[in-house]
Amino acid sequence: MIVIEIKPNPGPQVKALQSTAKVVLLGGAKGGGKSFALRVAPCYYLDNPDYHAVIFRRSLPQVKKPGGMWDKSYQLYSAMGGYPRVSELKWIFPSGASVQFGHLQNPTSWQDWQGTESAFFGFDQLEEFTQEHFLKILGCMRTTSGCPTQLMATMNPDANSWLREFVSPWIAKDGYVDLDLNGKTFYFTVENSQITWVDADWRDANGQPPVSVVYISADIWDNPALLKADPAYLSSLMTQSLVDRERYLGIRGRGGNWNSKAEAGKVFQEQWFQRAQLVSYQHGDKLVRFWDFAASLSTARRSDFTVGVLLFKRSDRYFVLDMVRLRLPPVQANQLVVNTATADGNRCQVRWQTEPGASGVRDSANLQSLLAGFDSRGVTELRDKVSRAMPLSAGFESGTIQLCYGEWNQVFINELVNFPDGDHDDIVDAVTGAYNCLTGFKTGVSNFTY
Repeated sequence: MIVIEIKPNPGPQVKALQSTAKVVLLGGAKGGGKSFALRVAPCYYLDNPDYHAVIFRRSLPQVKKPGGMWDKSYQLYSAMGGYPRVSELKWIFPSGASVQFGHLQNPTSWQDWQGTESAFFGFDQLEEFTQEHFLKILGCMRTTSGCPTQLMATMNPDANSWLREFVSPWIAKDGYVDLDLNGKTFYFTVENSQITWVDADWRDANGQPPVSVVYISADIWDNPALLKADPAYLSSLMTQSLVDRERYLGIRGRGGNWNSKAEAGKVFQEQWFQRAQLVSYQHGDKLVRFWDFAASLSTARRSDFTVGVLLFKRSDRYFVLDMVRLRLPPVQANQLVVNTATADGNRCQVRWQTEPGASGVRDSANLQSLLAGFDSRGVTELRDKVSRAMPLSAGFESGTIQLCYGEWNQVFINELVNFPDGDHDDIVDAVTGAYNCLTGFKTGVSNFTY
């Protein structure tokens, strides 16, 4: 007989799985084994035929993607005798117990779980959900199985999320977990959809106690199995942007930083911009000119610019060679793009940001027709400006991206250093688009090819 031993890592995983709090928050940083603990939590009760658990990701594609929660569940639940009902994203165990994977993609998706007999609800990456999702699902927990009800959630620090205020009892002023409070249980009640912290002996008008909640910090150093299986993952975290390093890598033992967010002087710093003198392209260099068009037709002083940034890759280095930046109405802007493409030559690919919707598609098709004979097309980005600028930030900080000397250098640097708090972000959008095209970072839907 083959015996398969499945056990959590000592430290945060064990503490989370042993907690009797009604709500268990397993947070801190990336790589701490949080999602594994979330999948293990229901396993303690799978011999009870009336036990049912549900684990959420925000969207259905996140549940079903390769390497996602559903894929990973096979490693654990099949070894425990589970049978997968793929159409339902549900595991049925010999006793009749079940673990199902779901999503809360829409604001009212929580209503699908009202009236269900579920003793356990899990949220993977709670910062992606709304506070309403959290509170509504908390109110859906009920069971006749005799097993305790519990909500467990994994999370990474996000200073802009509603979670920042919710985890504040455990977080020190510097944004990292307070080691004296890490793992301490606090209590809250909900009044008029607002979370209110109370003492353990508080009771409502019906004599009901408050909800107990514990926050347990975990980071990559708490997950030796991952460090052994994929030692490059730590290196990958260390090469991220400054903001993302603080959030997702953090300080060993204190997890990631809940105060860290994109702000002027933090996404890009002036000392990161190295200069280079290059005179000509070489065979094998890959070039792209990326355009960001002004949303306004105005040529007023504070209106947006049409910006085209030329970036090329040589070996493992990237060079910003040129920038065009003017305030122009649409017809003249299109002619600028054609003239610039002619000057750059057919070796240079031309890309631009395509706005969603029919008008954006129409404008993009019109521009592509004007650029007949050039490798040109629009790119649709789905993530916010800050998120898609983070790889660029890491590239400048590490020195893998350099600026070729030009009169435009200081204007370029000034806008990036002031991002995202400055008056303009046209240059940021253009150079980010160019860099993400050359590197293959998929921040949205892109047809960029070589």
